Amino acid sequence: MVQWSQFKVFALLISLLVQPVLGILKDDLFKIDWQTVQIGPPIKSIINDDQIITITELSVLAFLDINTGIPTYRYQSEAPFKATSKMLEIWDDLILTGFNFEDGKSKLISWATGESIAAIKDEIYLENEIIGLFNFRNEFLILVDRTGSIFQINKDFNIVELSKNNGTYVDSKIFQTVEGDLVVIRKELHGNSEYQVVSELSEVSKPATFDKCSFASITVLPTAGSIMCGDDSIYEFESVRGFKRVMKGSQLVTESFSVDSLEKLCGGKAVLRHQIVDSRYLIVFSEESMFLYDIDSSAKRPILTFEHFISFENVLSFEAKIKDDNIIQLFLAFSDLDLIFVENGDMKWSRDESLAYIIDSVVIDEQEELDTTIQDIEEEENLHLLSAYIQRLSRNYGLIFGGKAEKKDLNKHFGYTKKLVVLTENGKLFAFNLLKSDSQDQLLWQCDLLSSKGRYKNLYHIENRLLLLDNDDIIHELDVLQAEQGVLDLLPVHPGLFTKHFKVAITPEGGRKIFQTTAEELYISQITEDAKQLIGSHISSDNTQTSTWTYLVSDYENEAIIGVKSRDYGNDKVATNAIVLSGRKLLYKYLVPNLAVLVTHNKETNELKIKLINVITGQTYQTFKSSTDNPDALHLIFEENFIILSTTERGSEETILTTIDLFESLTPDLKKSKDVIEISAFNNTIFPEFEIKSYTLPYSTVVSMTTTKTKYNITSKWIILKLKSGEVRAIPRFILSGHRPVQELDAAQKQEYQLLRYDPVIPNNERMTLSHYRKLLSSELNSNVISVPTELESTSFVISFDLDTFVTLVRPSGSFDSMTSDFNGKILILTMVVLVLGILITQPMVESKKLKDAWQVSI
Repeated sequence: MVQWSQFKVFALLISLLVQPVLGILKDDLFKIDWQTVQIGPPIKSIINDDQIITITELSVLAFLDINTGIPTYRYQSEAPFKATSKMLEIWDDLILTGFNFEDGKSKLISWATGESIAAIKDEIYLENEIIGLFNFRNEFLILVDRTGSIFQINKDFNIVELSKNNGTYVDSKIFQTVEGDLVVIRKELHGNSEYQVVSELSEVSKPATFDKCSFASITVLPTAGSIMCGDDSIYEFESVRGFKRVMKGSQLVTESFSVDSLEKLCGGKAVLRHQIVDSRYLIVFSEESMFLYDIDSSAKRPILTFEHFISFENVLSFEAKIKDDNIIQLFLAFSDLDLIFVENGDMKWSRDESLAYIIDSVVIDEQEELDTTIQDIEEEENLHLLSAYIQRLSRNYGLIFGGKAEKKDLNKHFGYTKKLVVLTENGKLFAFNLLKSDSQDQLLWQCDLLSSKGRYKNLYHIENRLLLLDNDDIIHELDVLQAEQGVLDLLPVHPGLFTKHFKVAITPEGGRKIFQTTAEELYISQITEDAKQLIGSHISSDNTQTSTWTYLVSDYENEAIIGVKSRDYGNDKVATNAIVLSGRKLLYKYLVPNLAVLVTHNKETNELKIKLINVITGQTYQTFKSSTDNPDALHLIFEENFIILSTTERGSEETILTTIDLFESLTPDLKKSKDVIEISAFNNTIFPEFEIKSYTLPYSTVVSMTTTKTKYNITSKWIILKLKSGEVRAIPRFILSGHRPVQELDAAQKQEYQLLRYDPVIPNNERMTLSHYRKLLSSELNSNVISVPTELESTSFVISFDLDTFVTLVRPSGSFDSMTSDFNGKILILTMVVLVLGILITQPMVESKKLKDAWQVSI
């Protein structure tokens, strides 16, 4: 009976004290990532039967599903191409693109198109830009380059020069005559125009001056050999007489239509826009209706009429196609970066390309307290012991098995339920579920700020408020509840809130700059506009600003300041202040507060200076030197006791990563400071000792980088790299370490945690590619990558912003606080029961043995 009472007490304690271990599932890794898919504003588009093919301002060739608008294939040019690039349909269902590059060269690519993917069939590299392409009856192509030279490209993609010129031209227009010849009209750099005729025998005439009208006013008409100058004259070309005016009028559209006649045919409605489509049709838009006319028909009445909703004031580009003679298809791009597809006046789909231009973001938490909350404990304290026990047991049962017991949202428990709110360059807000959601759309809401006055450049999330900073440095509060309904409602910010969370600094040029901080006083450093000085200032609690020091570059003519970087957090968030060597000896990290890294570059010598400075006094603690001919490609991390610098030389396909590890001393166990948090910036100067290593990242160009952030900074760190290719890659911090020895590791060093011998080349490990199978495109305009902690110390979010936005979860130290999806809670309970029963069974046996042993001893 005694043993049974002990068992009941033990079981009661187990039921009350054991909490279920909860975490994300280990095999969910790489299954909970997501991305946006953007293409950018179109330059030129082609509407096919089942897809829309477009080239965009972000150097992307995209194939869009005509029913949904979802990109089925995207190709991004390695070198950015210009808005003057060309695209047209050619023989055998091929698409031809002519990409013009910033260096004055160009490339022709023919694409074999399928249902969901395109393949490159042929490529031709050209020394000059393409200013004209013409498909001659699917027999061959005529190409005109920037020098005015004319080429013929045959079906086997063999290119033949028909006429060589050495001028400088910016555009051309090509049309076919009645006799079957081709006329090439070219615009010279200084505005004059000339033309040449290409006969059916591929013979080219001498250049002749075209003086009928300006090049910009020329419209090629569908009638063979006809062009329109402005809207009042139509010319025909004959090989003998040249250009001859055949019609003169007012507001002409074609030989058969004028604006006046169209307005009469449209019932007196004003014509807003008209366009020739497929060389046969004329589509006309009034304010509310669209009309389709057959240009060749003698009947002057529309063959199709539909209502429409399009506001042409905001249309940037416009493509039309007539399908089966009774369907009008329109693909339009608007100034607010909305793309829409319309059939017979009805919108089939739309997509917003604003997300390709994100300029700022905030992450909003929606977490709950972990398992047993304070409220739960307070309730149990007011209950009878048995009632409290039943309530705790019921809650634990629900957490393990679900069922009727209320099951808490584990995503909220562990900080996964977050909102990502982004601000775009054109003034739109988008809110996303940060965690991948299969039950609802990733996009939660969006709000258009274009209707408000001014533009916005920064987002803040403070005390559950979403704040926006405009270009006049005025802060507004957004009513999030209204924004979730798509309604814009900006509120004035309470002065107390602003004073508590922001300080206003005066820039060296006399402007305003706002800093987000809750500190009563603040030390800042600001770069002058000429990048020659760094000025330190102190801002007091009453917002009084006082200049404290000035740094001036040593070579005023050639040297410039290219960046200043402070640590992201203080020493209170540093998990350990030393690294452990073999034999349990310590190297103490250099954690002196109020430090920043200043980087300067000399354009004459390409010298790069990395200075460790005190932002309070301006004192330089250490100077490191390197070199680069491409300072625009420099990226910097300064965190805890390490500095990581990435540089990429011009024309190079590799990145050099330089790591500087700072220590109080390189002598083990020597600690120069007693308390790094309380070191005075004025009289406790401690100069660092350091270890430096450089690493090569082959075939990779870094455009942004950061480190993983966790709640307590206990987890090992990864360096997250955003590459020019769009790829997001992680490198463990112990690999990018300045502490790695050059020589072979001795027996003692092999015992040191995560210590590897120095290897200057970092191989491409596919397992460390966070974007894995995803195709991410990069525009390099606003590339950025950040890390956001969760409540699980092992886990953090990584968010990459670029042309595409990409989000994933990472665990740098593995799943030490997680468990796999095949974890069986019932087995755990069964194991506990077996253990308790084992105690119950074996305890009498133990007591009996003790009694027998005692009798034997006494005898």
